Amino acid sequence: MILKYQSILFIIGFLTIFIEFSYSLNKYIDGYETLNYRPILDRRKRSTTTTENSSDDDSSIELRFRSHNRVFNIKLYPVNSETVFSDDHQLDINGEYLNTNSIRPEEFLYEGFVKDDPGSHVYGSIMDGVFDGHIILSDGTSLTVEKASRYFSPDERPKNYHSVIYHDEKINHDKYRRVKREIHEHDDESHDGCGLTKSLKLKMKDIQDAGEGPYATPNYYSTIDDEPVSHLSPRHKDSIFGKFASNNTKKERKKRSAFGGIGTSSINGKNIHKVRTCSIYMQADHKLYEHVFHKEGNRDPVRTREEIVALFYNHIKAVNQIYEVTNFGGITGLNFVIQRTT
Repeated sequence: MILKYQSILFIIGFLTIFIEFSYSLNKYIDGYETLNYRPILDRRKRSTTTTENSSDDDSSIELRFRSHNRVFNIKLYPVNSETVFSDDHQLDINGEYLNTNSIRPEEFLYEGFVKDDPGSHVYGSIMDGVFDGHIILSDGTSLTVEKASRYFSPDERPKNYHSVIYHDEKINHDKYRRVKREIHEHDDESHDGCGLTKSLKLKMKDIQDAGEGPYATPNYYSTIDDEPVSHLSPRHKDSIFGKFASNNTKKERKKRSAFGGIGTSSINGKNIHKVRTCSIYMQADHKLYEHVFHKEGNRDPVRTREEIVALFYNHIKAVNQIYEVTNFGGITGLNFVIQRTT
């Protein structure tokens, strides 16, 4: 009888540990699978004997693993850093501008496709031979691959897998919004970002709704019903990208260019905007830095900066995928590059 109860207690204890482990690893993810493929060859430090006659395919990396009832056979190439980082990109470390050669994105950032799905798109980073990034299939299915080290300090990492993969539809956005809303209701100093506290946000909204004063917002944002709206900007009129929205309104009024006529030319009577690339500044606050430093950064400052640059890269790629194909009142092909990181 004692042995029976001990067995029951052991099973209960094991289930408790498993549930707590799953919750701590994926607090807002309803389902995931683990990956433990053999880390691929890290080609960041390729032989300097490579000649000019070498094929461009020499720089490619192939990654193969099984998950979600299928095989992913992925081909990746080093990114052209100029597609994400401006040619005058600056790296600011504690107020000191470092030579950007100290971090070379093309050595650890990759982009490619799933070999049996020509319309697919894959992008992310490879460090220590492990891929971390996103997979978008041609049918619209999107998956995220994350290294387990993002959730564990170096001395606590699991031995039987190094990554997790999940469908993006498994991300429980309702749970995240509910928790975030509860925090904001009880903490006035909780931020929406860039120092925007709850009280400051309410003051700004009052000024905007008043429609007067130096901060009054012109009615740029009343749009036709079928205008595509990014899911990144659910409240379109509050978006910082709102100035790119269509100027068409239900009330007749004079049309104005969202770019104020700067950088435009006319072809067949239509304004063509020459400048479609926006430079942005991305900053990692101390909390993000500390988290990355003690987890996937391996407590190494250089590795931590690389991980943060990879994180920024993934965000910019996701944003560009939306804005490059969205028609903003006749303006298409908008994209963003990082000019400064700190």
